[in-house]
Amino acid sequence: MKKMINKEKFCKIIEELRDIEEIQGKIKDIFRNSKNEILRDFGSPYTLVVPTEHIVVELLKDSFGLDNNDDTLEWWIWEMNYGKDVTAEDVIDENGKFIDITTPEKLYDYLVSIKGENNG
Repeated sequence: MKKMINKEKFCKIIEELRDIEEIQGKIKDIFRNSKNEILRDFGSPYTLVVPTEHIVVELLKDSFGLDNNDDTLEWWIWEMNYGKDVTAEDVIDENGKFIDITTPEKLYDYLVSIKGENNG
């Protein structure tokens, strides 16, 4: 049986990815406000901070045994700003019940429950 990532490690990875995103945003602002024309027009934080998010997300999805078509994790990270923009009413299950995934811990619990459904 494949061992799944534990909640503490999952939350730590999510927090580190969030920190990298914030650093990239700050670097992007520095480039955008630079007096140097070339740096302002062509500078990219991605040249300074290696974008490994996609690789990490794929590994996390694999750890949970999520189907490649399941985009919950990508949605939560990129569209919902690492969960900062998620509300307790954004996700509804097939029975019409709200699923609260407003924190990395709650997202973890939800992904664990999906894993159980997919394997059961």
